[in-house]
Amino acid sequence: MSASKTTPRSRATANKTALRDAVAALNDGRPEDYLALFRPDADLHGFPAGIDDVEALCRFHAATADTFPAASVTLEDAVAEADRVATRFTWRAAQGPGWALEAQGGAIMRFADGQIAECWNLPTELHAVAF
Repeated sequence: MSASKTTPRSRATANKTALRDAVAALNDGRPEDYLALFRPDADLHGFPAGIDDVEALCRFHAATADTFPAASVTLEDAVAEADRVATRFTWRAAQGPGWALEAQGGAIMRFADGQIAECWNLPTELHAVAF
């Protein structure tokens, strides 16, 4: 096997790494770098009403960043196989001394040519938590 040949395992690893890098960009205040991981024509499933395409997802992330500028996403797990990456994440936004909004959820993404071509968002629940 040639060293330059892309294997399914190396593609899976590259997809997982791209997702981790995109989440880091999101946390660094660069949501456009996170959203660039999505193909413009990506199919979205299970998102809240009104988020039915990548353009709507971009608007959602812009509104969220404006409302919760210090919010962060922790990627708890990312498991890759073939062209898919499954994740478990925690979104957290401080709401004053000792309080935060927190949502735990997950997603399964199908990659094509290094970008997310399809994403299944798994339901999340938003909670107020003391820390």
